[in-house]
Amino acid sequence: MQIYEKFANCPLVGNLNQKVLSYLAQDNIPSEIRDEIVEQSSQGVTFTEKQVREMVAEHKRTANEYVSLSRICHEYHEEFGYQEYERWVKDDLGLGRQRGSQLLNIYERFGVTPVAGVDNIKTEVICLLSSPSVPEVRESIVEQSGQGITFTEKQVKDMVAEHKQRIAELEKQIPSEGAS
Repeated sequence: MQIYEKFANCPLVGNLNQKVLSYLAQDNIPSEIRDEIVEQSSQGVTFTEKQVREMVAEHKRTANEYVSLSRICHEYHEEFGYQEYERWVKDDLGLGRQRGSQLLNIYERFGVTPVAGVDNIKTEVICLLSSPSVPEVRESIVEQSGQGITFTEKQVKDMVAEHKQRIAELEKQIPSEGAS
């Protein structure tokens, strides 16, 4: 039943065997991986269960490695200070100042305490969610990602923009201190 529900709108999954379909139907499989495999399958590409498992593992490894890099950056920053950290990020890692700051934010949001669901979050999305101004969006996406739902960078940008717009509208409704 679960397999049918996941693939009901995908008539071209004929190249996927029952084991692959069963594995892809699990709730913890990122939808973007599932969609990519179904798309390629519709073009005649075949996948073994092992190949699909490796694709899922690679997807999860990438997000976790980014959080791990943020931990290393945090430790370097703590040990040597911000100026040396900026130099290290630029010269040794080949990253810009903004990305260096973003890595510190990622550590604060995701690296201090392991967060369930980070495995299903793309690195671009982790970067967007590291902003201190979007805690509600971050919590929502992390929770949904823990359930296997994935988000594109555009979807997250739209959610962040909507959140910031709501905050701005609420701030307009608060009377200023000088008003009577």
